[in-house]
Amino acid sequence: MSQFSPTYTFGAAGMPAPVLNRMTQVTAFVYENEAQLRDLIGTDFSGIQAVLMQIDSSAVLASNRWTYTLKLCQPDSGGTAVAAVTQTELTALTAYNLAEFGNTAAVAAGGVNATRANAAGFNLLAVPNNAVVWAFVVTKADGLNVALFERMNQYDGECPTALINEIDGGTY
Repeated sequence: MSQFSPTYTFGAAGMPAPVLNRMTQVTAFVYENEAQLRDLIGTDFSGIQAVLMQIDSSAVLASNRWTYTLKLCQPDSGGTAVAAVTQTELTALTAYNLAEFGNTAAVAAGGVNATRANAAGFNLLAVPNNAVVWAFVVTKADGLNVALFERMNQYDGECPTALINEIDGGTY
């Protein structure tokens, strides 16, 4: 992060300082990992903008990785939900989750042993549809936009056999 100030930066009106700082950190990540991201996206890119987006759908890209489709959104008038925004260039935008960046069939986000987790009846899931994310839209060399966001995935499933533990005389 040599090109960014490590000091705490206060957000502009309407933007909390922690959000601005997180955006700065992710922007630094994009610049520091430009070569790997270029391989992921498949081309050079320029221009980065941060926008609030909502996941519309996902499709399997590789083991424990997905490609997502995002749409632009904004907080509703009550500030309790989000509403879609009609803007052609930021609707149905292809996106990648940076939290899945290093995932393989054997390793999932956070260093989880995915092989063991899958064998125990659990599966790593894509970030769910309608989830709201801060996305960083980058313009590829061909002029098309692609989005990058960071959000942890969740596991789903159940233990194949009941776990019985005795704690202080009780069975659980």
